[in-house]
Amino acid sequence: MSDASMRSSAVPEGWTLRPLLELVSIRSGQVNPTRNPFNTMLMVAPDHIQAGTGRLLARKTAEEQGAISGKYLVEPGDVVYSKIRPYLRKAIISDFHGLCSADMYPFTPRNSTDSRFILGIILSNRFSEFAISVSARSGIPKINREELAEYSLPAPRGDEQRAIGNALSDVDALISSLERLIAKKQAVKQGAMQQLLTADIHDDWKLQQLGTLLTGHPSYGINAAASTYSHDEPTYLRITDISDDGRFTPDPKVSVRHPSAKSYFLRDGDLVFARTGASTGKAYRYRPKDGPLVYAGFLIRVTPDPARLDPSYLSYFVQSKSYWDWVAVMSVRSGQPGINGNEYAGLPISFPKIEQQRAISSRLADMDEGIEILATRLAKTRAMKQGMMQELLTGRTRLPTEGAAS
Repeated sequence: MSDASMRSSAVPEGWTLRPLLELVSIRSGQVNPTRNPFNTMLMVAPDHIQAGTGRLLARKTAEEQGAISGKYLVEPGDVVYSKIRPYLRKAIISDFHGLCSADMYPFTPRNSTDSRFILGIILSNRFSEFAISVSARSGIPKINREELAEYSLPAPRGDEQRAIGNALSDVDALISSLERLIAKKQAVKQGAMQQLLTADIHDDWKLQQLGTLLTGHPSYGINAAASTYSHDEPTYLRITDISDDGRFTPDPKVSVRHPSAKSYFLRDGDLVFARTGASTGKAYRYRPKDGPLVYAGFLIRVTPDPARLDPSYLSYFVQSKSYWDWVAVMSVRSGQPGINGNEYAGLPISFPKIEQQRAISSRLADMDEGIEILATRLAKTRAMKQGMMQELLTGRTRLPTEGAAS
């Protein structure tokens, strides 16, 4: 976004249009990360930051990372921003004395500028659109110092920046607490699965190959390209639309346009397995609430015989450690990650009587329901934060400050 377009928009009362580099300075000069004391310092790189959240995912020293080329020094309170692939929106507030990759910029807030306000600006839609547009000029997904100098924004005084920063930090704290609670409940579920799905302690459980418990042989999906989503065409299920915990999570949802598509609709009770690539072994149990789905060619469908194998039980079994141990062995036998339909039919599965299968599935489903409720709340909270950023960082909504009259 140019200065001219920024000036054409209204600047909130009491705010001023400021170049970004009046609010922050960019540290220059690099240090050698192989020398003491720099080699023992924490060093952040773009891969260590979660896209769009302002969260640091890994803490490793320069020595642990084998760093050899020049790095920037980072101080507590700096906003560290990844200048490459700006569409990923990777930035954090540093809480350490350390280093950052030369692919990042350490922004040091000037005077009364609040770090959390700057982080919000850097993660905002407006700044990201600007960074993407200027990086596209050269065809290289990177923004440089000269381009950053072009960016201006309406900015309030320090006390209002702090109020905005406090509000966004409170939402971040709520998001973090929900994530921790979800992780805790997922760990409890994993423990329950290990206990409930372990055949070693049950004398009356059977061990059979999956293929003997199906209504037919595993079948491959349709080989067709995805098309832009349309209500007039079937929704397409691809490997990338399946989450690690086996849910349908398309981003974005797509359709499939093919005369034979109707022959590949999933039915209640079906499961599909990823048959190739890094996702080999990933599985999804079809749920009618996900809507009609046509499964793609890199997926293999199985339909359990409901009188002998409960589909829900199977969906939990394929989340277990014993299943993934089997996948690890089977997927590398040919030198390339992959498991075909005949090999999936040979999957050894331990199971009790159908009534007990259903009881186990019901108990685990109750746990899943609690996790899904929290996940929905987390998604809404993240969406709320985006809305807050849009309102607060543009001055559309104003917050009371410490110096405001009561």
